[in-house]
Amino acid sequence: AATERMGGEDTLSKVGKVTATGALVGFMSGAIQSIWAEPGLKKISPAAMASQSYRIVGAHTLLLAGIGGVYTATSIAAENARGEDDMYNRMIGACAAGSMMSARFGSVGAGVVGCPLFAFITAAVDLSGNTFVAPKEALERKHPSLLAAKQP
Repeated sequence: AATERMGGEDTLSKVGKVTATGALVGFMSGAIQSIWAEPGLKKISPAAMASQSYRIVGAHTLLLAGIGGVYTATSIAAENARGEDDMYNRMIGACAAGSMMSARFGSVGAGVVGCPLFAFITAAVDLSGNTFVAPKEALERKHPSLLAAKQP
């Protein structure tokens, strides 16, 4: 079916979950940003301050929801088109999501930078085994005191 990924998970469900998660993270980061902007906003009327805060929260919510949705939908489309589930699909999705920075900042240059940057980060995460934690052997060799502190 057109709505099913190679891994068997429903495409619309996956895109919806990631978009909703992006929206939630965007809402929270927008709320934090609007609080940080508050000292500058105190110079305007309460109605204008509320309007500005809603604009900040809304912009963050839409941006991160869009990035999550575009990343997931494009990754799944690449997976279905290529017939493989690998890092390259996720890099294609990341490039598409990074290109959304053009829309956010109204600059083609932001998308030109965002595409390879998001793709590089995705590749780095993928190549590291989906984690940025060093392998246990490297920790034992370089920082044995960290592992000793964790053991009972």
